[in-house]
Amino acid sequence: MTDTPSSSTCVYLDTSVLKLSIQAIEGSTPANAVVNWGGRELTVTVHKPTVAYPIEGIDNAELKSEARLLPKIADLAHRGFIELVVQNETLVELWGLPRTAGKPFFGAPLKGIPAPFKYARVSFAAFEDAEKLQYDFLAGIKDARFIELQKACGAYQGAIPPPRNQLLDAFHVWCAEASGSRYFLTCDMSLARYVGKQKQHVPAVRVVLPSHLLAEFQQ
Repeated sequence: MTDTPSSSTCVYLDTSVLKLSIQAIEGSTPANAVVNWGGRELTVTVHKPTVAYPIEGIDNAELKSEARLLPKIADLAHRGFIELVVQNETLVELWGLPRTAGKPFFGAPLKGIPAPFKYARVSFAAFEDAEKLQYDFLAGIKDARFIELQKACGAYQGAIPPPRNQLLDAFHVWCAEASGSRYFLTCDMSLARYVGKQKQHVPAVRVVLPSHLLAEFQQ
């Protein structure tokens, strides 16, 4: 790898990547403790601070191996070899996932990009589920390119409503494609394999796993 960057390469970060890149999650665990109070021993509940590392808790060996490469990609961004980008709908999806409180992608700079078209929608509302609001919005988009990308990501089901996860994947890939990003980085191996098998509906952005992206920078 060269020592200095020549030109920055845009890499769109998938939700799965952002979730797994939250390095440590602080919490607490209840435990019993015996204390002396006025000459009497009492058993009380105390909360001990704990730190969880999501990557190390992954059971799937292949996924854990990919996730462990994310700090190296963050280092490429810190050093200016790549530019990490993300669109707001990806962040909305991330906020709806459990155990995502923390700074994503190891403090590497993230740049917000616009959607492929201008829009305004309600993200949160009283008595309305945020996930449903997002799904209804995306499912209502009839753009021809978006429908093509739904087919590429396995979301298009004809008259049947598309699965939420694949619909989100298609929209995020669309955002990456429209922004001119070169890569769409994901830790969703099913998505990467499904898109990689496409012959007719091929995104203009390369959908890659961390190991694939790092291989591009090895010389």
